[in-house]
Amino acid sequence: MAALDGIVGDDTLIVFDLDNTLIEPVQTLGSDQWYYHLVSALRATGRDERAAHTEANNIWNRVQLSTEVRPVESDTPERVRALQARGLRVMALTARSEDVSGPTERQLRSVGYQLSTAAFGVNQVVLDAAARAIYRGGILYVGEHASKGEALLAFLDLQAYRARHVVFVDDKEKHARSVDAALTARGIPVVSVRYGAADARVKAFDPRVADLQYRAWSRLLSDAEALELLGDPR
Repeated sequence: MAALDGIVGDDTLIVFDLDNTLIEPVQTLGSDQWYYHLVSALRATGRDERAAHTEANNIWNRVQLSTEVRPVESDTPERVRALQARGLRVMALTARSEDVSGPTERQLRSVGYQLSTAAFGVNQVVLDAAARAIYRGGILYVGEHASKGEALLAFLDLQAYRARHVVFVDDKEKHARSVDAALTARGIPVVSVRYGAADARVKAFDPRVADLQYRAWSRLLSDAEALELLGDPR
């Protein structure tokens, strides 16, 4: 996140993704990469793409009720607080669904984030009731199938906020491109950053560990405990 220092001005709106950008679980279970493993496993049983995503989302959300998280980089909460201390607007834009907003806010607070303190002065805004796209507590929840770029524009329009400059940070290239394209088409200057600090952990994802942790979910095995039970200590 240190690279933001040179691109954030006093009139910048800063928008962060959450998973694999600000936070990640302390174990493999509940991670973003586990979510996509679930989707693939469900597709393999014959479910269509939307049904697989819906079921995976429900399972993933239940795990968020009990999992703890850590910052992707240890100094990021301090850097976010420093941006807020400058009086900048800081918010999050996530593909999480709004029905996991409570656990999400708990997870963020547990590692030192308070996104609502430098947002837009409103606690909740409903963008699309049918799609359950909602801004709550400094976080815009849009779900897995939404365009993050279009969702961000819709939110800014509802707030009658004309951004002079936007910095968007997300671990997924498709979302970085989406925000860049949507804001550029509107004539809003934007720097859209594909953030890679979690890339090594995503690449090292071990589905055996996640599957074992899910079977033993009642006590949330650490990755080291799961590997030991699998006979693969590292």
